[in-house]
Amino acid sequence: MKILKYVLCSFIFLSGCSSSDSTDSEVKKEEQSRVSVEQGTQNSSTNNEIAIPMLKSGYDGKYFLVSDEKKKHRHIIIYRSVWKDETVFSKDEIDCKTRKYRSLGEGTNSLDDLTIYPEKSKWVDITEGGSSEDVVDFICSRK
Repeated sequence: MKILKYVLCSFIFLSGCSSSDSTDSEVKKEEQSRVSVEQGTQNSSTNNEIAIPMLKSGYDGKYFLVSDEKKKHRHIIIYRSVWKDETVFSKDEIDCKTRKYRSLGEGTNSLDDLTIYPEKSKWVDITEGGSSEDVVDFICSRK
């Protein structure tokens, strides 16, 4: 995020200082390219992912919503957790009415490696202060 802020601040500064339209155009293209590369690095699975804010958990990993299929007050989601050593894809069902969730599958390092469990797990309560609380809060606040 610091890099993105730096890139944007540099872009604004360079745009204000330049008097040539062709130079502005070149700078904009270069900055857009840098932002695209950074976003591609963060979202290697898909460009349509949405960052899930981890406000309560304090985890070092970054979480991204890959898909969300809503049926009444329940959501079936796939999200990506990015850690230093690996990336984990999880498929969960969330019940926003009861604030419980259950795991439907998991895989590492590639969405293609997501294994759907043959049987759904039991519904569990969120862990206060854990990543499950942040994920459930985010999903249930979406319209």
